[in-house]
Amino acid sequence: MRDHPGPSARNRRSRLRRTFLALAIVFLVVAGVWLLHLNRSRPPQHLVLVVFDTLRADHMSVYGYRRSTTPFLESVANEFVRFAEVRAPAPWTIPSHASLFTGLPPSQHRAQWGRMKLGGEFETLAEILSREGFCTEGLSANLLLSESTGLAQGFASLELVRGPWAEKSATILSKLPRLIDSRLQEGCRLFLFVNFMDTHIPYNAASYGEEFGVDGPGPVKNAKIKWQITAGVRGFSDQEKDLHVRAYDAAVRHVDELTRNLLAILEEKRILDKSVIVLTSDHGDGLGVHPEIGHSVSMWEEQLRVPLLVRFPHGRGGGESWPDRTSLVALMPSMLDWLGVQRPPGLRSAADLRSASEKAVFADYRSYFSEQNRKTNTTIRDNYPDLAARIAHAHALYCDQYKLIHDANGNALFFDVLSDPEEQFPLDPQSTERYQDCVRDYEAAIEAGLLTPFTAEDAGIPDETPAVDLETLRTLGYVQ
Repeated sequence: MRDHPGPSARNRRSRLRRTFLALAIVFLVVAGVWLLHLNRSRPPQHLVLVVFDTLRADHMSVYGYRRSTTPFLESVANEFVRFAEVRAPAPWTIPSHASLFTGLPPSQHRAQWGRMKLGGEFETLAEILSREGFCTEGLSANLLLSESTGLAQGFASLELVRGPWAEKSATILSKLPRLIDSRLQEGCRLFLFVNFMDTHIPYNAASYGEEFGVDGPGPVKNAKIKWQITAGVRGFSDQEKDLHVRAYDAAVRHVDELTRNLLAILEEKRILDKSVIVLTSDHGDGLGVHPEIGHSVSMWEEQLRVPLLVRFPHGRGGGESWPDRTSLVALMPSMLDWLGVQRPPGLRSAADLRSASEKAVFADYRSYFSEQNRKTNTTIRDNYPDLAARIAHAHALYCDQYKLIHDANGNALFFDVLSDPEEQFPLDPQSTERYQDCVRDYEAAIEAGLLTPFTAEDAGIPDETPAVDLETLRTLGYVQ
């Protein structure tokens, strides 16, 4: 007959089981915390760069705009780092994207009017990441992001989405899940670039027109109307301006919904919290505060101030707002830093987003009207000679709260953009002590090659007919 253990033996075993269970729980908690810390301290696995073409920061309610244009982004604002004062390096697509992809100012990459192509000698973000083993993929509604402009360098695939304007964004979203799946199956880190065009004329209000009190794209339905208003040969009443703004705001609301859908796809594919997600724009758009409607012909804040929202894995650092003025030129080296990828030698001393304010923040514009042999400007120059005469190469330089605009016709404007963000009241240089300091900073930037000289010879930009398809430029409203 077997002896049964006594009460004391059973108690000892029970205590041992409880002790073992407690130790196991402690081990699992410590291991979980350690793994979580290790996972969060690692660089993000993937990069998702989203450019909402022609999106203004000051018309997004997440940036304080009076209309509720970005309710979704507001609801997840605690997951994003918001850069409050970001400026594009140029007021149109090609030079701004070239800076986004190279970390270089337009004066160095020279992909501007007169050339309109990023040279193969310049290394892009996609090329660097491809060399590091990333799968580099892109989907773009903007047809200028092509092989002919050099902006497709380094992408294994950069698909240009064609078809009806209002359907392009839906097409992009429909293609994303399969694209992500196919690349993740290869086991590589993913660099995904997406360009949406809904806030570019003609504005795509989608289903939000009625909510914002406008029917369709508003009064500026095409490039011809845009140029007529800009040239002053067509009136633009206060009522039309209001409808134009409402149409734009409805398109911004649509962009907000696109963002919701995009993040949902990333979450469904389980890469949302393995990625750094960058939401930005290449430039803004003129809405009637100044004569220039659209973009590409002036240096006003409405064309240069853009949003920048960054989400790190698990929303790390979210809810923070970076208040200092900074430049999109600094975004590319910053993205390399975030991914733990070494910068190439030419960018090792470049500023990141948080230190760019310590250096000059500037913008650079070359006018295609001043280049007399350019096929791309002939029609507009012939139809609107007064406009062509007043639109010249121009520079913008920021000095603390001040902004200096200087053009090739010898005109200079000086604004306090803190107290006058719409640039309605130019300051008298003689009454502003900071003006002379800003002029010296401007002259130093010219001397350092940070701004493109006004003459084509000095700029090193050949006088050649660009390879860009003229029909693409017409579709986007740059020419007629």
